[in-house]
Amino acid sequence: MKILLFIFSSAFVSAAFSQTVSWAENLKGVSPETNAIALKVEEQLEYLKKEFKPQNLDGKDAAGSSYVVLCDKESFIVYGSAMPENMTLYCPPEFRADLIDNTRMANIFPGGFSEMFDPSLYNIIYLAASPRGVIASIEKAAKEKSGEVGVENGALTVSYGSFTYVFFAENGRIGEIEIIKNATGEVFMKVALKYGGSAAMSAQVDYFYEREPVIRKTYSVSAAPETPAGIAACFDSSDMGAFKFADMRFSPPIHYEYDGGIPAMAQAQTISEAMKVFEIKKTMNEAWVSADKRKVSPFFGRVMNIVEALGED
Repeated sequence: MKILLFIFSSAFVSAAFSQTVSWAENLKGVSPETNAIALKVEEQLEYLKKEFKPQNLDGKDAAGSSYVVLCDKESFIVYGSAMPENMTLYCPPEFRADLIDNTRMANIFPGGFSEMFDPSLYNIIYLAASPRGVIASIEKAAKEKSGEVGVENGALTVSYGSFTYVFFAENGRIGEIEIIKNATGEVFMKVALKYGGSAAMSAQVDYFYEREPVIRKTYSVSAAPETPAGIAACFDSSDMGAFKFADMRFSPPIHYEYDGGIPAMAQAQTISEAMKVFEIKKTMNEAWVSADKRKVSPFFGRVMNIVEALGED
């Protein structure tokens, strides 16, 4: 009887996931004329409830930031002028790396959504460029964590861990997402997306507390008037120089030094093991210590050339 129940349950889950495949097949992303493209992004952060406003805003109810996002196929580099030594290299579903050039420090995170789908700037761009990729990553997490999926009234629902995600699509594009707390059934976040021509789009992300929106992020995305040459080359991180890595793709995280770009997980594991050898650890540490951190690495330099060409330095 238990075997029969297991077979029935597995067949039901497989059928449910096949529904999502059909649903996702109809999705389309923003399609620029070329794979390599530069985007300009304006972010507005509003505090809809004064009790959630940080004290350091000096009476202001909103704050703004500007970003340049370089895209090549489905990989992204995000640069914000407010933190000129920092940038993020996002290559989903493999990794997201937050890099600080003047200290040669890097944090690497998983590129998927095993814990939750976070509607950050990185994932808003990813969702616009590759909605199927986002859905596939969330489906994968749901399968691995015995979650539930379903399609009803044209909306896709995926539930696993602490949250349920409801995706609403119209004319082949995701227009709205609701993120619901499983513990209470209350809306935690709501995302509204609007699309224009030439890779233009906007996104409004509302954060809820006690069923009311209390914080709102608004992103306005537009393609740069001209696409600078050399964007694809910016994704070659092999000449980053010696960096200290904290790699959160592993549990617990591993720490190592490496001179050769962003390592794949298997390579990172090998490097971490090699760092246990005193001579190797000493050599890598000497390379990191001797690096001239006042000098921009060639990898960062390529990105900054694009940023300067766009007038965003």
